Amino acid sequence: MRKSTIALLAVLLGCVLLLTACGAKANSIGEYAQLADYDLYDRFDYEESYTEDVAYEPGDGVVYNRYSSGEVEATAPAEYTAPPAVDTPAPSEKPSTAGRKLIKDISASVETKQFDRYMEAIEAKTIALGGHIESLDTSDAGYYGYRDTRSANLTIRIPSDKLTALKGALGEFGKVTRLNESVRDVTMKYTDVQAEITALKVERDALLNMMEATGKLADLLVLQERLTGVRHQLNRLESEIRLMDDQVSLSTVTLRVIEVERLAP
Repeated sequence: MRKSTIALLAVLLGCVLLLTACGAKANSIGEYAQLADYDLYDRFDYEESYTEDVAYEPGDGVVYNRYSSGEVEATAPAEYTAPPAVDTPAPSEKPSTAGRKLIKDISASVETKQFDRYMEAIEAKTIALGGHIESLDTSDAGYYGYRDTRSANLTIRIPSDKLTALKGALGEFGKVTRLNESVRDVTMKYTDVQAEITALKVERDALLNMMEATGKLADLLVLQERLTGVRHQLNRLESEIRLMDDQVSLSTVTLRVIEVERLAP
C-alpha cells in the first residue's frame, strides 16, 4: 500500500512538471511571436514614413519617383529654362572735342637726298594748306660721310584742321626719322582767364563811376592808382587769351631737314 501511494505521487509530480514546462515553452513562443510581430510592424511603419524618394539614373533622361507603395513612376525631366539675356552695354564712345580749346603741335626730323627739291615742296605744301613758314634756318656746316651736307630748321604754322594733311606730306621727298605729336587741352585755363577778365571789367567800370562821383583829390588819387592796376591786369589776361586763340587755330610744326647720301633703312 505504501509503495502504491509513492508511485502515484511520483506520477502526479511528473505530470505537474510536464505541464509547467509546456506552459513556459508556450509563453516563450508567444513572446517571441510578439517580438517578431513588433519588429515586422515597426519596420513596415519605418518604410511607410518615407513619403517620397527621388532617384536619378544617369544617361536615361528620366526621373523615377519611388513612393511607399513600392510602385515606380517615370516622369520626364523638367525642361531647361535659359536665364534671361542680359544686355551688354555698348562701349562708351570717345568724348567729343567739339567746343574745346586744343593746341596741337608736331615735331619731326626728315632725311632727304634731294634737299633743294624737298625744301621747295614743303614750302609749296604749306602755302597750299593756308599756312606759312614762321622761321627758317639753313646751315651748310653739317658733315655726313666724307663731304659737307646741308640742313635746315623750320617753324611752320598751319591751320589746325590741316595739320594731318601736312604731316602726310613730310615723307614725300624724304624719310621721316622722328615724329612727335602733342595735344594740350587749355579749355579750363581759357575759361578761368575769361572769368577773371569779366570780373576786372566790372571793377574797372565801378572805379570810373566812383571817380566821376567823388570831388576829393585824395580819393581820386587812390581810385586812379587802383584803376591803373586793374587795367594792367586786363591787358595781361587779354594777351593770354589772344595767345591761346592763336595756338588753337594755328598748329606749330617744328621740322628739321637733313641732307644725306643714303636714306636710313
